This record gives sequence, C-alpha cells and structure tokens, in this order.
Amino acid sequence: PKLPGSKAVIKLLSLKINGAITYSCDSIIVTTITNTISAKSFNVKVVNGLCTGNGWNIKYSSDKTITVSTNSTPALSDDVVTVSGSSNGTNRNNVDFAVTVNLLTKPANCKWITSGTLDITPSGLSTRTVDYGNGNCDDDATFTVNGQTIAFKLK
Repeated sequence: PKLPGSKAVIKLLSLKINGAITYSCDSIIVTTITNTISAKSFNVKVVNGLCTGNGWNIKYSSDKTITVSTNSTPALSDDVVTVSGSSNGTNRNNVDFAVTVNLLTKPANCKWITSGTLDITPSGLSTRTVDYGNGNCDDDATFTVNGQTIAFKLK
C-alpha cells in the first residue's frame, strides 16, 4: 500500500521451506505510515503465526514498525532500515516468551546490524539482551543476562 493509512492483509495458509518447515498465520497486516522521498515506513502485524517442523512448533504474534530512510536519493546504497516493536509466543519447548525490538538499525552499505537491542524474556526467566553496538559497521555484538555480558561475532 502506498498511501499513509492504507492497508494490505495477507493470509498465509501454508508456506513450506526446504520441504521441512511450514509457516502459517491468520493474517499479516501491513499498514503504510509514511511514504515520502526521504522515508517509507510500515507497521507490520503478524496475527497467530505458527512455525511447524518435524515434531515441534512455535506459536507467535508480532507488531513492528519498519522504516526505510532513503536520504532522498534513488541510490539503494545509502538507505538505512530500522525496526522497532514487539513479539510474543510459545517456543518449541512450550515456554512462553516476549521480545522487544529496540531500534535495530541496518545500513544498506554494511553487512551487519549496526545498532539497537533485542530484549528476550522467556517465561519465568531473566531478560536476555542482545546489543548490536553503537552504529559502527562491524560484526561485534554482546549478549547480557543477569548482569553477565558475553561479546560475540555476528558471522
């Protein structure tokens, strides 16, 4: 949808990947927030998502805002994508979870997400935070839980 406020509703009945994993959901609702020469942003909601494999399944829903900043140029190389929002569901071990996406930033001219955090909270457990850094184009990130931080590479 091009005009702000316009919506597209997608019904995902059964998408099979590599013959082993199936995705479905009641609907994916895409609403245009902005559509200008400098930025395009959309709200994307997944309602009652289901991912099924051999003997397991994951249930999930999400509500995210995705923005593509174009820097008012037609070149894709200077675009920057940001994502914020939340997800929740039940993992393959039947444990509920919640995820908060805090302004993940991915420039087109960099291989990695360069900044932002994911806060992942399994039911009954402490929040885990993945931090993608301070905006530098590198593969450095950290994982923190209960005050303990471990650095890792995004390769």
